[in-house]
Amino acid sequence: MSTPDITELHRAYMLSIRQHQRLLGELCATLSNLGVAINNSPLDSQMRDALSAGVGRHVDLARGIIAGIDSALSSSAPTRPSIAH
Repeated sequence: MSTPDITELHRAYMLSIRQHQRLLGELCATLSNLGVAINNSPLDSQMRDALSAGVGRHVDLARGIIAGIDSALSSSAPTRPSIAH
């Protein structure tokens, strides 16, 4: 079994990180929709507020991770392994 070269590993990493970025974006959209549903629900106001706050924290965390991914992707461009010609 041969060892993958750095270029193959880099491509796999970039593919994986972009997939995670997309999935986290979809998670944010889903959580935002959940927040709207909670706010429109017949729950009492304390329960709605508590649930909305929890959902909001998760959205904030996911957006923070996305920002970290964006930063990593933008800073990885200059350090990308060169392809031998």
